[in-house]
Amino acid sequence: MSDSYVTLRPDVRELRDLLSVLPNLDDLEKREWWDRYAAAHHQHRGAEAALGRERPGGHMVGRLKYLLDKYEGDYEHDLAADCLRFFDDPSPEMVSLVGQALGLPGSGARVLESVCAVAWRIYVATAVAEDRVAQY
Repeated sequence: MSDSYVTLRPDVRELRDLLSVLPNLDDLEKREWWDRYAAAHHQHRGAEAALGRERPGGHMVGRLKYLLDKYEGDYEHDLAADCLRFFDDPSPEMVSLVGQALGLPGSGARVLESVCAVAWRIYVATAVAEDRVAQY
């Protein structure tokens, strides 16, 4: 555990912990899961252009890896926004994929709801903080 991890705000630490139960972003063998999840996400959102990509999970994995490895600036807001973008309002297929990844088929919705609840708290707190700074 890095020193930066220890100094994170509790909500950010909780979000990082929740994301860590999903397939490892650094494990190339797990990329197939992320590709399937991303394809289900794009299909649910109507993002047809992304469906033709060879690795539809590439953007999602790259974005999450970048933000999870970053510890400065506005990364908390961006991480929260991306989690809401990638995990909120999931389709039944997305829920199923998460449950299967955990080995607990009925837990997919709970994990996604938890990720989004924490991401929303971070998103609102950071948006309010940014507005306060901008006003002064």
